[in-house]
Amino acid sequence: MKTIAEIHRIVSLYELYGSYKRVARELGISRNTVKKYVRRVKDVREGTAAEILPRHRMIAQPSRVLTETVRQKIHEHLESSTNHPQQQRFSAKRIWEMLVMDGHKIGYATVKDEVARWKSANTDREVYILQEPR
Repeated sequence: MKTIAEIHRIVSLYELYGSYKRVARELGISRNTVKKYVRRVKDVREGTAAEILPRHRMIAQPSRVLTETVRQKIHEHLESSTNHPQQQRFSAKRIWEMLVMDGHKIGYATVKDEVARWKSANTDREVYILQEPR
């Protein structure tokens, strides 16, 4: 991401030279970068875009390893052990080990995150009721 000052410099040089390639060569950046920022500034001036630099840039990529079948297996393991005592329930590490033994190429952090999501949605929260102080 470029700063506002750098973007203004890119645009002013583009307005001076009229060439993406020449601006890129002079600043030592990619021609595509010059083109991207010139178009963003143009869109803001025309009113089709709200801002040049997005504040909260979210990249949503589909999970490659946490497929629906793997997610289903994790949930099955968790649901099968809900009636067991706390110490006998499946942990995220144990579920990850079982998935790896089954031949799935998945990281422990991915399994741990999915277990945390499942637990937050499917377990009861501890609630404390404020009682009268002494």
